[in-house]
Amino acid sequence: MIIIGGLELYKVLSILIIIVCLIALVGTLAVGFRPKDEKYGHKRSLSILGMIYLVTIVAAVIVSFFVIMSMQ
Repeated sequence: MIIIGGLELYKVLSILIIIVCLIALVGTLAVGFRPKDEKYGHKRSLSILGMIYLVTIVAAVIVSFFVIMSMQ
């Protein structure tokens, strides 16, 4: 078991991943609110981003579940 700053490695990595995902979420939502392409309106852009994030979050939860279960 690797410990960094009093936390186990997987906890440190989990915190870093959450921070990166939140930064990415803010960035993509900023782009979604002001798309440069006129073909995509505000509503269409946000619905596409919502679908992308929904699929990504479901996949991340499933993978995290299997990783946690394999560690036990």
